[in-house]
Amino acid sequence: MKAIQVSLGFERAHPKVWEFFREHGMLIAFGKKTRFLTEGSRVIAYVPKSQGGRGVVGIGTVMGAPSTFFSNDKFSDDAESVSYRAHLRAIFSDPRNKPAKPIRCFNKTVKSHQRRLKAEGKKQMTAWDYSQRWLSDAKFIASRKKALHSSSLGVRIPIRWDASVDYNKGLPSIDWAAVGLEKFNFPSPSSLVPRKLTAKHWDVIKSQLQAGKEVPVTRRLTGKRPSPDVSASSGSHLGSMDIALKSQGKPDSHPDVARLSEAIRVQQQAKLAEKPSHVRVAKAEKQIKQSKQAVAACAAKAAKLQEQLASVQQQLLDNDAQMAAATATLQEAESQRDELLKSLQKAAVGAAAEMPSMEGAFAASAILPEEAFAELGCTRHQVNELLQRVQQAMAAFQEKQASAAHAATAATTAAAMQTRLQPAEQFGGGAGARRFTEADLAELERQSVAAKRVSEFAAARVDQGPQS
Repeated sequence: MKAIQVSLGFERAHPKVWEFFREHGMLIAFGKKTRFLTEGSRVIAYVPKSQGGRGVVGIGTVMGAPSTFFSNDKFSDDAESVSYRAHLRAIFSDPRNKPAKPIRCFNKTVKSHQRRLKAEGKKQMTAWDYSQRWLSDAKFIASRKKALHSSSLGVRIPIRWDASVDYNKGLPSIDWAAVGLEKFNFPSPSSLVPRKLTAKHWDVIKSQLQAGKEVPVTRRLTGKRPSPDVSASSGSHLGSMDIALKSQGKPDSHPDVARLSEAIRVQQQAKLAEKPSHVRVAKAEKQIKQSKQAVAACAAKAAKLQEQLASVQQQLLDNDAQMAAATATLQEAESQRDELLKSLQKAAVGAAAEMPSMEGAFAASAILPEEAFAELGCTRHQVNELLQRVQQAMAAFQEKQASAAHAATAATTAAAMQTRLQPAEQFGGGAGARRFTEADLAELERQSVAAKRVSEFAAARVDQGPQS
């Protein structure tokens, strides 16, 4: 079988970084060889002694296609990548996480290490000093550019850890001869390299890791058998019991070993099915962010509605003021209209009343002798015709005056109704009234004077009495 051995060095060679990989079921790797990490591949996680490690710390299986973590001088922004970078910043910004013994992470016999040291302008660096580039994305990107890597691709690999141990409990080597297998050395000069081994090699590594992970059981196992509930929920205690039973020489087919192995398998499957804690934290943070955005949007909307409400209230006040002014203007216009109608009616009545009476003129014409008409240079018939014309003209004048008054009243009323809110000065003067021409007025005045002269002459002859 084949397996990909990933050597954890530099910033990854830190106990808290390894714990992050174990807890979240993942690894971070850089370089072109990450193409070997395909779904279903077996993985051996190894921390070299030169990086402060103690050997193999875990084996597992790639559970999906690797996703891009870093490419073209840019980090991906998915939740797990963000969580990993934040975790590194928290580790390497706290002096309490600095190893007590400085670890020189560069091997000067390796050409790639020589290039990186030259790019940093240093002869040697410790893993802690080199890891300070993770304190910010900008520092990391600048460091990558200085190193002039041929490949800047970084990937995140989802892994199901079949067996793993704490950082300081790594497996440096195995006595392969004791188990009847060919020698298989873990150390490798490459950070990521395909390895060939047998399924038996894999099983031995797994059992050795599981044995090194567990805490020895101090109580006797020959007593009362644990209940099914305890065996299904006791976590590492189940593994301890399983190893202890096997150490007593009980085969895998023994009922106790089979029962505990099944409980361990069920527990591991449940753990794999559960979403990692960083995913749940990222989901909660996303919900918090969305809720904050929703609250901010509601607050902005409320502020906008308050502004609109204030504007509408001001418009209502302005409208009330305009309505009050328009009502006052309407009352004044109606008052002026009523006064105008009264004055027009009075003018029409007065004009009719001032017209001279024709009855006296006709009576005088009837009693005057012919000599009186001769002295006037006319006949009785001519005077009577003149009086009739004057009477007709007076009737026509009165009719015109009445029609003009009626038209003026109608026009003024219509104008007042159509312009109820117009300024009051537009309602004066009888603008719609019918007017006579100067020729009409001159003719009426001439005929009125003639009629008056006839009446005066007739009245004077009546006072003198009949003449012989």
